Amino acid sequence: MDDRYLPASEFLNYVLADEVRFDDDVIGQANLQRLIKLVDDEDRSNRDWATFLISGLPLDSLRIRAALERAADDPDPDTRDEAIVGLARRDREEALQRLRPLLPDDFSKVLLEAAAILGEQSLVPALRAIEAWEGVSDSVREKLNMALAACEAGVGRDVSKSDLTSQHRLS
Repeated sequence: MDDRYLPASEFLNYVLADEVRFDDDVIGQANLQRLIKLVDDEDRSNRDWATFLISGLPLDSLRIRAALERAADDPDPDTRDEAIVGLARRDREEALQRLRPLLPDDFSKVLLEAAAILGEQSLVPALRAIEAWEGVSDSVREKLNMALAACEAGVGRDVSKSDLTSQHRLS
């Protein structure tokens, strides 16, 4: 039985299978526009996965940033958190503005990833507060340690897209 979390959209599943390109040509740009449109889809899984995939693209544009900002306002925390990671890769100040109010009380492994990408020293007190909590799982503690190391050093650290994709499928 396959109980992985996958999107409802057939297009997004093609993207996950690396069968869709996002080049600068007409087809690539049409694919990017279709992906961006799914950030606002009615289906939660489509919004979450579209946001995750946009966050991991090695592209930056005003359209991408606007989509990530909309997704960062999504009522679904998974979608919101993925958007903050995407913003951390593209717009440091916007990401910090959205991340700071969530830590330490409303954190996830994904938000800890955003903190690690940012490597912002002002996040250390919130991360230390999380560190003091009991009952934090080993996988969360691992992400927390990575975020703490990056923030204490003041140097952002990003993990590979393939590592993130496998983690997202299993969440």
